[in-house]
Amino acid sequence: MRIWLVQTGEEMPFDGAGTRLLRTGLLARELVRRGHEVTFWNATFNHQKKEQRAAASYTVDQVEGYRAILLAGRSYRRNVSISRILSQRKNAAEFARLAAEQPRPDVIHCGLPTIELAAAVADFAHPRGIPFSIDARDMWPEVMEEHLTPMLRFAARPVIGHWRAQRNNAMARAAAVTGVSDAFVAWAAKSAGRERGPLDACFHQAANVKTYSADELAMADQRWLSDLGPIDPYCRTILLAGNLSSRVDIRTAIDAAVSAGENFPGQTKLVVCGKGDLEAEIAERARTNAGLHFAGWCSGAELKQLAARCCAGLLPYSNLPDLVAAIPNKAGEYLSYGLPVVSCLRGQLEAHLGPKDVLIAYQEGDADSAERAFVALDPVVGAAARERSLSAFRALFDPAEIYPAFAKYLERLASAPVEGEAA
Repeated sequence: MRIWLVQTGEEMPFDGAGTRLLRTGLLARELVRRGHEVTFWNATFNHQKKEQRAAASYTVDQVEGYRAILLAGRSYRRNVSISRILSQRKNAAEFARLAAEQPRPDVIHCGLPTIELAAAVADFAHPRGIPFSIDARDMWPEVMEEHLTPMLRFAARPVIGHWRAQRNNAMARAAAVTGVSDAFVAWAAKSAGRERGPLDACFHQAANVKTYSADELAMADQRWLSDLGPIDPYCRTILLAGNLSSRVDIRTAIDAAVSAGENFPGQTKLVVCGKGDLEAEIAERARTNAGLHFAGWCSGAELKQLAARCCAGLLPYSNLPDLVAAIPNKAGEYLSYGLPVVSCLRGQLEAHLGPKDVLIAYQEGDADSAERAFVALDPVVGAAARERSLSAFRALFDPAEIYPAFAKYLERLASAPVEGEAA
């Protein structure tokens, strides 16, 4: 079966050392394992590292057994910017230009975001009678409005309205919608102007449980020995990894870590890993506060070895509508390390992790509440707590369960009836 996966914003296996495959990359690997002919449409711009892979669209014929087509787009530094919008439009235009030149697929699976690319997939697939699904991974354009001041939001109403109509139109023409949670699937179906249907499905974000060589792990251990010193069994080391964006309530967590470091010297340390708009601010505060360490971007091996030093993983996500409806990818990653999750996020995260006794909650925006959560942690994750975390991971986020089910779903979708006129 010929299957197209369309998703910008993910790293590729050829992106160099430390690359971590995400949802589409792992799905591509599973589909290849099942014998399908897969094409992964991504962008020339690496959204994770903010680096350009090439100046023009190009094809890589063999990537773990599948073909990759990288769509040209502009570089950008900020996730919310005119440059990013122009990049997305260029990606969509390149897809429209190149798609008709390729062998006809049996089914297409497209991620949302981006809106422009989802619309381009719908414009290509629907008239040709090709079944396609749209995977709701972020609630665009609603989340974009949150970054605007009231005045800018008013001025941007025509643009936001256009995006919303474009998204809804693409959703309505899709044979089915999928999502990272049941709440996201319901939102996607509503965007399509209908109730959730029998072909609509939820597939949680699944952590990439990767095996690293002894040399990679030894190098990672050496980094943390140099950065953090020997493991201290009496220090509560907490891991925060991810996009360091203003959409995340990182400042409250940092205030709590700084306060805990002052009130309990040497007993609490928050280690922050990642890139984003707030990295300079975090690095500056870390220079003068013993309870905070800024590590910057880390490889998968480095995160794995750092997690072995930690007693919990932190998700300081703000309770915005799209985040409440989602289960962040890092939740599964922390649990795969055997770590409980500390978070102020409610909604789907709380509903799934709370009953499994792997969630330590605090109040968003309340540094005292966060500090209390930090200092209540056991510096060493006990065997029972570690097993609860691993059990929750296996039940909710195990890629060995999720991606075979996802692949079977796309195989079924390929035979779904489509209203478009086959060409």
